Amino acid sequence: MKKAISDFLESHTCKFRWIDKETVGLYIPEKDEVYINLYLLIAETLLHEFLHFQYPYLGEVEIEAKTRKKVKNMKVDEIRELVDYLIAFKED
Repeated sequence: MKKAISDFLESHTCKFRWIDKETVGLYIPEKDEVYINLYLLIAETLLHEFLHFQYPYLGEVEIEAKTRKKVKNMKVDEIRELVDYLIAFKED
């Protein structure tokens, strides 16, 4: 698997960029490009784990539903601010 991924990355452009609030990754075969929505991935992960902390009695299905709802209700700027805050907080 590692060799196959390495070959894929050698022949494709991989960029980290905002796509939209619903898409964490996008493959465009006709351009040999891959886009990864790093801000959305980090924000979803942080919120998901925080919700486990906040609601320890809920199961994974309920936490996933709450995570999707929270992200859906966030503005793009709020997602970016959350991730920027996390990065700045962890650099201290």
